[in-house]
Amino acid sequence: MVTFKHLVSLIYTIDFVISVKRDYKTINTVNLNYTGEKFPIQFLDPDQAKSTLRDLNLYINNLRKSVKYFGRFPNSTDCNAAVCLFFSKSLLRRTLLDYRSKLQSSHIEHIKQIINDAENIVSHYIYLNAFYDWTDLEFRVSKLFQDDTILVNSISEFNRNRLNPWVLSNEFMNEHIKEIDEGTLPKEKFVEFVQAMSEYFISLEDSDNCMSQVAFNREPYDFTSTQQCLVDDFCEHRILSPPSVAYSLSHRLLNIFFRLKIRKCYIKSEEADLREIDKLCAFMYREAVYLARRGFFVRDLFLEHIALCAMMGYEEFHRKHWFTKALSWVNEEGCMKEFRNFEINRTR
Repeated sequence: MVTFKHLVSLIYTIDFVISVKRDYKTINTVNLNYTGEKFPIQFLDPDQAKSTLRDLNLYINNLRKSVKYFGRFPNSTDCNAAVCLFFSKSLLRRTLLDYRSKLQSSHIEHIKQIINDAENIVSHYIYLNAFYDWTDLEFRVSKLFQDDTILVNSISEFNRNRLNPWVLSNEFMNEHIKEIDEGTLPKEKFVEFVQAMSEYFISLEDSDNCMSQVAFNREPYDFTSTQQCLVDDFCEHRILSPPSVAYSLSHRLLNIFFRLKIRKCYIKSEEADLREIDKLCAFMYREAVYLARRGFFVRDLFLEHIALCAMMGYEEFHRKHWFTKALSWVNEEGCMKEFRNFEINRTR
């Protein structure tokens, strides 16, 4: 039976595809005479450094500051903030489910307060968009944040070495992988990639529109069931087609993640979509390693890569030095600054 939502989705999709008027074609993954041997070997294995009680206090205190900052301006909450807060409270709920017995009562209370504060802001974001309709992008996105039960129960377990086959292979997302692995790619060149996302197959506009379409998929019965996604040809092509670099990698992943972990639906098949996530996180990992080796000069992208793939369970992204470095950028308000002049972001 065709519902109103499906009808709106069809009308929206037709209108969107006509409006962009793009002549796109499939671009195969670049194949180079290189098999990943220049990737720094010390980053192939998960970090062995253990977090301490002091680290845990530092993580919680900084997270409290950031959530408190968003709480000061609830009417200014946008889609980006809502996504971050939704993911944060879901991860913290999962943390309490898995590790409550290992946490001190004070930590449990602080974590519960962060969850409640984030929940209030997300709920307000949903309320702000409730007066619109299905033709509005943020209205559709807000529908995805009404309940995090499915996400909490479908967050991946930790895994390791799933990325190695992609890192040590001759299949790549772009022609500069060897220079990225060597750490010799000029910073100016990488910044060009960051600023030219639209040239790498999925633009921010494409990503936002395709992500908002996830709401047209029916809610799953439980976190163990999966279904075929309602996804139009345009979005499927943008989400699954290389070449990709920088934000185009993370936004392709974000689109698959929303479908698989919030609506429990797959684009091709559950196995194929998980394989695509493996591949995307492998190339996001090489970029994160490159940025770390070159002084963390694009902070926002570095953090986005880590947040998404660490949440997907890839243990390689859980590096204590990276976390403490990121926390060193947090100011008293709970914010991090990203300077337009990337040279200012260099840290030694």
